[in-house]
Amino acid sequence: MIARTTTLTAIACALALAAAGCAGPRGTASTGVVAYGPGAYRISMSSSSSRTSLADLEMRAIREANEFCARIGRVMAPDTPETVMSPKAYYALTFRCVQRTR
Repeated sequence: MIARTTTLTAIACALALAAAGCAGPRGTASTGVVAYGPGAYRISMSSSSSRTSLADLEMRAIREANEFCARIGRVMAPDTPETVMSPKAYYALTFRCVQRTR
């Protein structure tokens, strides 16, 4: 019974984090990867701190997009980035997961 309660608690926590976005180091938050049209996905990163650089948010978003595509056996192909720097950093990336080429 304890194992089942622990499992249910872990699932509830994971769902809550997914719904709220994932808070990362130094006050960064991610929307996680979301479907954004036929075959397209989008991820957004934002910072609650003016000390987080745009380059840091970009690398985190690219890393999450790469991990997402790798989990489904594909590679990430970026489409369009969007950035905002007033007053805090914001980075969004639209991308596709494409077949690996040999």
